[in-house]
Amino acid sequence: MTEQILNLIADQMNLLIMINEPENHAVTFLSQSAEWLFGIKREAITGAKDLFEIFHLYERFPEVQTFCGESLRLTTSFEHCFVAAGSKELTWVMVRMAPCGGGKNILLMQDVTMYHKMTEPKKEMHDLRDSVNAVGGMGYIAQENLQDPDRVRYCLQQIMTLYQGLQFMLNQKKDSMLEEEPEMAEEQESRKKYPGKRIMIVEDNDVNREVVHEILQMFEVEVVCARDGKEAVEIFGQSEPGYFNLIFMDIEMPVMDGNEATKQIRKMYRVDAKVIPIIAMTAHLSRQDIRTAQEAGMDMHVPKPIDIGKLKEVLEKYLK
Repeated sequence: MTEQILNLIADQMNLLIMINEPENHAVTFLSQSAEWLFGIKREAITGAKDLFEIFHLYERFPEVQTFCGESLRLTTSFEHCFVAAGSKELTWVMVRMAPCGGGKNILLMQDVTMYHKMTEPKKEMHDLRDSVNAVGGMGYIAQENLQDPDRVRYCLQQIMTLYQGLQFMLNQKKDSMLEEEPEMAEEQESRKKYPGKRIMIVEDNDVNREVVHEILQMFEVEVVCARDGKEAVEIFGQSEPGYFNLIFMDIEMPVMDGNEATKQIRKMYRVDAKVIPIIAMTAHLSRQDIRTAQEAGMDMHVPKPIDIGKLKEVLEKYLK
């Protein structure tokens, strides 16, 4: 487990390294973070090994030595598990870097706890409640321009807090088991199944798409995925009439957004295009957003982050 946690830390480090200065990522990140957060002169940091030696971790743990040897590995996303202050529940957060136009980047952070509860109900975790503060709530909890030095500094502070959590874990070696809640087990036993039904998921975010996919597979439906509205229109147009029973459509997507994709599907000269239920998936729940989705031809909306109970209601309503 220690090695797994170190791998997560490695991903976190390298994500911010890439954002700051890809051509000199290891030295840049380590020196900047050390100076900003600990007052350590940049000249003292020439690699991951130096930073861990400052924390007195390098010589004691072979995993740290391995990590330092691989610290130049690039990544675009990472996951982290923590326990929020005042809570006993484990929370999983997925963080990824995404282009924002104009050569700038944004940091997207998203709660993926439900996905892990479904796929790894008894996965062993470390309890960080004494050392790591909650990063945020459900859904997108940060969307910041990391070209801003103040925001970069803030994100680095969050990452270095995780380093302190790592030190705490290595010293204390406290392991905890995430137990599946009894009511969740009962719900799984009574869950309806829809074998033979086909659903299309239209979602550009890999994490969101995977979460919805995993939930739907629990209901034994067949799932086809599209990464944007244009691809969804093409897939639907090339399918046999009646092939799909339901479409979950994200709103904000590149190439073609969900509202336009819905309009294009509704305009097709085939009967199923007029009647197939299209469900909007959106984090924007203003009256205007909902009205716009309805005018485009959507039948219903489910809020993000996706809730398994809400999806169950949709399936029960439209897959009778």
